Amino acid sequence: LVATLEEQEMVIARWAPAHLKGVLERWYWREGRRDYPLYQLWEDFCRYLYLPRLEAASVLQESVAEGVKGRDFFGYAQAREGERYAGLLFGASGTVYIDGESLIVHPEAAAAQLAREQATAPAGGGPAGGGAGPGSRPAPAGEAPPGGGAPPKARPLRRFHGAVELDPLRAGLALGQIAEEVIQHFTRKPDTRITLTLEIAAESTQGFDDTTRRTVVENARTLGFSHAEFEEE
Repeated sequence: LVATLEEQEMVIARWAPAHLKGVLERWYWREGRRDYPLYQLWEDFCRYLYLPRLEAASVLQESVAEGVKGRDFFGYAQAREGERYAGLLFGASGTVYIDGESLIVHPEAAAAQLAREQATAPAGGGPAGGGAGPGSRPAPAGEAPPGGGAPPKARPLRRFHGAVELDPLRAGLALGQIAEEVIQHFTRKPDTRITLTLEIAAESTQGFDDTTRRTVVENARTLGFSHAEFEEE
């Protein structure tokens, strides 16, 4: 089915940056907007019928990565820090992520930041604040250079584990809130693998009757429980 839709150009498997630029100019670069969250852009493509249908988030990701190599389409930023774009790519290659902080940036805004940074850069193209002087010994790996300097970057955190106890009378509402406020932040990242396990433990001082046992076991089996059983103790 996907192959058929691709042949009819209903689902896009590869997307040129020029087409993405056209969508941005038509629907997003309005009323002075200068950037837009990438995860929200991907969700828009999934939700709104007037936007192109992309086969996967990676199609958008690859289109952005290709587009930022030049300065004709748009820029990309890892995040926005006040009025500045952190990790700005515009006319340069780099890794593109679709997450809760990354942005696609209007080309004029990206060009303006690069112009400001170039104007304030020290002569010779070195980093602001100066580098190591002639004959100076570089600091050992993992240490800050003498006289100050940026410390080594912290290693990225790649795993999350969480557990919560739920009120059984409000489990449906609580699960919905957990899905909206926690889980969806992981599902927005296309490179994230998520494992969810629901564990249920129930005890009765008088014991469970036959109807309850039969209903629970049958429903659990229908819902795909890996195991569901009653025991004496």
